[in-house]
Amino acid sequence: APCPARRSILVMSGHGMAWEDEAARQVLGTRGLTPASEVRAVPGTRHHPRRLFGHNLNRMGALTRALLIDGNSRDFLSNAELGMACDRIAYMLGDKLDVLIFDACLMSSLEIFQEFSDSVRTVVASVDELSAAGIDLSRPAYSLSTAQGELEAQQIAATFAGHFTPQTSFDSCVAVDLEGPAWTTALNHFRSFSSQLLAWLQFGPRNAEGIRQAP
Repeated sequence: APCPARRSILVMSGHGMAWEDEAARQVLGTRGLTPASEVRAVPGTRHHPRRLFGHNLNRMGALTRALLIDGNSRDFLSNAELGMACDRIAYMLGDKLDVLIFDACLMSSLEIFQEFSDSVRTVVASVDELSAAGIDLSRPAYSLSTAQGELEAQQIAATFAGHFTPQTSFDSCVAVDLEGPAWTTALNHFRSFSSQLLAWLQFGPRNAEGIRQAP
């Protein structure tokens, strides 16, 4: 590489919509929407569109799950596209990305993290929303420069979260270690919950209808 580095940090900025796909469509509009960009998958990896919410969703709708809105190009990333892009970056680096930073709202969903858990070590993201100030990048960058590359991925991520100063009541920022035991435990709990919920849904049509109508 022309500029080799001991640590790798990728910052993605935009408007995160989490599962609010219809909100994304309202923001971008349905006419003239740029087709979802094609990202070449790395051999041996698997990513999939989200299909859990929206039982009547068609195939095209399932493939376009909005994560980061780009108002200028009228496009957005799906979770599958983001996962494959991180795979490609890690493949070119020959190692995982140390830190992935989302300077956007609603980007710390478990299903989003799972898509790049094989190609990213730690994530810095908002639990809820971010004000216009966004995540502070300048002060952490100065701290990292002072450390001269001696910090581990977990320490780098914690530096960004630690320098975050909420501007409003809804501001939030956390650092998540995707290689640590806490992430594995959380994922196992979610899988267990999902399995039990699926069994309950399949028990009868009234259960499934109750879930659809739940607030």
